[in-house]
Amino acid sequence: MTGWEDVRVRPATADDMVTVASLQMTAFADRWTVDAIRRLAGLAGAIVLLAERAPDAVPVGYLIGQVITDEAEIHSLAVAEAARRRGIGRLLLAAFEGLAVGQGAVSAVLEVAEDDPAAKRLYDAAGYTIDRASTRLLPDRAGRAGRR
Repeated sequence: MTGWEDVRVRPATADDMVTVASLQMTAFADRWTVDAIRRLAGLAGAIVLLAERAPDAVPVGYLIGQVITDEAEIHSLAVAEAARRRGIGRLLLAAFEGLAVGQGAVSAVLEVAEDDPAAKRLYDAAGYTIDRASTRLLPDRAGRAGRR
């Protein structure tokens, strides 16, 4: 066993915001402060998820999103470099979609950097499509956020 077989995704708590910020800062050149992440987590409809390796609770990824009326938006998703290509991004995305639908979302949107092919592959595999007008990715079908 490599330890990656059992990853759990859970809602992040206020105590997890430093961990989320640390993961974000190592994943992106555009670094967010802990205060910025706390502000996002405090918004109405916010969903902040943390992925952890279950045997030892090592944080391996996060997702920050929000539901506004009937639309979910993914603000940021990242997986620790050592944990990439193991399905953790997909686990985070599926957990977010389930929670967002539970809050009334019928669609989801996000923006992806042109130079991020791994993110594009993740969202494509999850059923998101490019909305050429806004360069946002949208799910293929209304009513099921991010699923084909």
